[in-house]
Amino acid sequence: MNNMAVNKGIIGGIGTITAYLMDSVNDIFIILAILMVLDYILGMTSAVVTGEQFSLKTALLGFLKKALYMVVLVLALLADYIVLHVLNNVLGAQIPFTAIFSVVATIYLLGTEGFSVCKHLAELGVPFPEPLMKFFGVMRDQAGSIAKIQNGGDGADEGGNENDQRN
Repeated sequence: MNNMAVNKGIIGGIGTITAYLMDSVNDIFIILAILMVLDYILGMTSAVVTGEQFSLKTALLGFLKKALYMVVLVLALLADYIVLHVLNNVLGAQIPFTAIFSVVATIYLLGTEGFSVCKHLAELGVPFPEPLMKFFGVMRDQAGSIAKIQNGGDGADEGGNENDQRN
């Protein structure tokens, strides 16, 4: 096994445990991490079982994609902090919530990962309740409607194109 990969895994594990112990990671983030690991493992398993040749490049790209999901979450948390800081400290407005963007990003990623896990299970021939896949699909597809910002009320962007909630 590659020593660099082992070192990164150990550092990531220590960082995760430290963040959890510092109470900066809640249960939803743990659920997301579990879904991400399951998706990665089942994706590789599905590829092997369906006869695809294992590709280290594809595996590394999949891992990179999962790591970049964390960047999306950090970006959403920073956006929440900026918005809440401006509203509370600059404008003096007291608001009844502490997160907007991080909730939307987390729900989207939970839906994306859960849907992908279900898809891999189906590819492997594992039976599961169809409503479970629909549930995660709705989470993924509708996450943006939680904090929808209207442009003139018509649902179209400035170019006249319909907004796509999935990216």
